[in-house]
Amino acid sequence: MTGPAAPTPKGRDDAERARIVGEAMDDAFAVPAKGRGRGRLVRAIERLPITRWFKGSLPGRISAVFLLAAIVTVTGLLYATPRLENALIAPRERSVEATARTGVAVIRAAEVQAQQQGQILTSADVPNVVSYWFGVGGRLQRSGLVAGNERVAVFGVTGNPKAPTITNLDPTSSQRASRLVRRVALPPDREQTDITRVDEQSRIEAAQSFTINTGERIVFSAWQPIDDIERTVQSARSRILVAGIGGASVALLLGVWVTTRLTRRIRTLEAGARKVAQGDFTAQFPGEGSLELSSLARALNEMQRQLAELETARRRFIATASHELRTPLATLQGFLELLEDDNLEPQRRHEFVMHASEQAQRLSKLAGDLLDLSRLDVGSVKVRRAPTDVGLLLEGLLAEFRVAGAQHGSMMERRVDPRAETAVIDGDRVLQLLRALVDNALTHTPQGTAITVAARRTGARVEFTVSDDGPGIPLAHQREMFEAFVTSDETRGSGLGLAISRELARRMQGDLTVTSAPGSTVFTLSLPA
Repeated sequence: MTGPAAPTPKGRDDAERARIVGEAMDDAFAVPAKGRGRGRLVRAIERLPITRWFKGSLPGRISAVFLLAAIVTVTGLLYATPRLENALIAPRERSVEATARTGVAVIRAAEVQAQQQGQILTSADVPNVVSYWFGVGGRLQRSGLVAGNERVAVFGVTGNPKAPTITNLDPTSSQRASRLVRRVALPPDREQTDITRVDEQSRIEAAQSFTINTGERIVFSAWQPIDDIERTVQSARSRILVAGIGGASVALLLGVWVTTRLTRRIRTLEAGARKVAQGDFTAQFPGEGSLELSSLARALNEMQRQLAELETARRRFIATASHELRTPLATLQGFLELLEDDNLEPQRRHEFVMHASEQAQRLSKLAGDLLDLSRLDVGSVKVRRAPTDVGLLLEGLLAEFRVAGAQHGSMMERRVDPRAETAVIDGDRVLQLLRALVDNALTHTPQGTAITVAARRTGARVEFTVSDDGPGIPLAHQREMFEAFVTSDETRGSGLGLAISRELARRMQGDLTVTSAPGSTVFTLSLPA
């Protein structure tokens, strides 16, 4: 048996490259320890209660906005103070630079003059030239130069160029060399300006190094103190910090106070809304506070009132519908139980079947009325207006009730105003509504009652009326007859017809009203036409 084949050189190269690439990918996607530490720090900060308060609550967020505004303001002011310092120092900086250049020019001029006289200007002579032009101690006082606190000094540079010895060439001055002078003293010759500090005094200094004809190196220095500027800027910075900390504290406290009051009101409204959601319609929403919250409270109170009315209507509707359904069902069940008797006479059986059929028809009508009412409630009834022949519409209506009118012994008549012969209405819905009114008149009036269906135009509206000369409707019943399940005769009808009719009239942007007195009852349907 032979063992596994040894890998070829090419295979070894591919495996090595795969290993190297894998290690490189691991290194590239590995999370550095420092990065993991930062992630843990961020998560620890996010878990702090104050951080969660700022991020998760309305008072915290608004307070954070106040605090951020204060911090941005303070930061801006602190950012401006260095610019203020630079702006105050700039004139003095330009002055000392001009003085340094002038001092070097004066020494060069004195050197040229000495050569013309056959003499040599040495470093020992330089202080006399400077004293002549700039005064004893280097205070500016001649040649139109800027006077005041500006000073000049001349230093000699000797010894090792990399570590030179610097001495003040003026024996009357005790001024020591600044770090700027020591820096400029290093080869080659140069000119620099910087803020230095000598003998506990801050100053803006300009220094320039040069070599005279004797080969000696000289550094000319001019400076002005800036302690007064630093004190002014430091005072401004301190006051800005104090004001910023105070402002941030006030902003934070103000934010907490404002938002606490705001959230207290919001929680009150929330508690009331929860009570309403749980079915407690006695909850009230106080209307004090800002305009927005007062407006919200009024809206919630209005919502609570409407929900209470809807809940009352819903319970009344369910109770009444249950009662209306229970009565015909109980009656129907009773007749069906009687029909189970095998010894029942055929005449009585036929009578019971007719009664059961009447109750079934009553149930069918009630179910249809409930369906129509639910469609109106959800807004699924669509109104389609079109030009309609009103006379033909009313003629068809009376044709439907010709047999029922004859059985009732009623004379039915139609009257149409010539101006109302044509109207832009939903003919099907109007016919449905008038059909209910005529049926109501036939049901609730004595036999032989005359019924008149009429149409007339009033301005931009058309009015349909169904009137009868019956005994009339009591005034107390007129106020509630358009409510669901209200009927003047508990034994006939479901009490939904007029409620459906008025709601349907309103969906057609119209209205249904009634006027009644002994000997005259008129239902009026007013519609835009």
